[in-house]
Amino acid sequence: MESELGAASAAQSRRARSSALRAAWRVGLVFFGSCVFLLVWIVVKSTARSKEHLYERAARWTGHWARYCCWAAGFRVKASGALPPNGVLIAPNHLGYADVLAMGSLLPCFFVAKVDVESWPFIGTLFKISHNIGVPRARVKALVEATTQIADRLRAKQSVCVFLEGTSSGGNRLLPFYPPLVQPAIDAGAQVCPVAIRWASADPAIDIVEDVAYWREEHTFGPHAWRLLGFSGIRAEIRFGD
Repeated sequence: MESELGAASAAQSRRARSSALRAAWRVGLVFFGSCVFLLVWIVVKSTARSKEHLYERAARWTGHWARYCCWAAGFRVKASGALPPNGVLIAPNHLGYADVLAMGSLLPCFFVAKVDVESWPFIGTLFKISHNIGVPRARVKALVEATTQIADRLRAKQSVCVFLEGTSSGGNRLLPFYPPLVQPAIDAGAQVCPVAIRWASADPAIDIVEDVAYWREEHTFGPHAWRLLGFSGIRAEIRFGD
């Protein structure tokens, strides 16, 4: 027992240190900036001439917001490979919530996430008002409606980012794909672009699986995001396939 406690204590002491001051500053930047973006979007949304025009503006607004949040959070995003054209189903692997910011900062698109996100304070408001798509866990009828929305966006030449694994992982393996989320691309006759996301850090003490990936049962969003925002030198390396 003593040896186990000693090992746990040693592991804790080796964990990278997250700056509470840096985290507080970045949380303030993200929140204040997001409030400004939200107010701007409410005005811009009201001037859309059509549903297609609204979708185009919503995708671009999401991209601007994601780039701002990456800057505020101190994330560097590096892309390789040709960026896909509009109207493509974008299919990356999934490590956690930071993937959305990294992907959104590179190209205008809509995101598909579990409908639970809509109930998150403030973030849920941003998700819904920018016309991203929530997928229910078990209701078949609602799932059909969600996949229909995805197909409609693709037909309107708007790209949709779908995490086909259906959940996040530590990034050390690829989980089985969730078949219903591929069907909209087939229905719309749209191309699918595979994407590989890899997170890295300039500090070797930062454990990507623990400190960046958001997938363990013991991880809760608030403490995990606070710790992540207290780090420096976090970067996302994103490779677009054919």
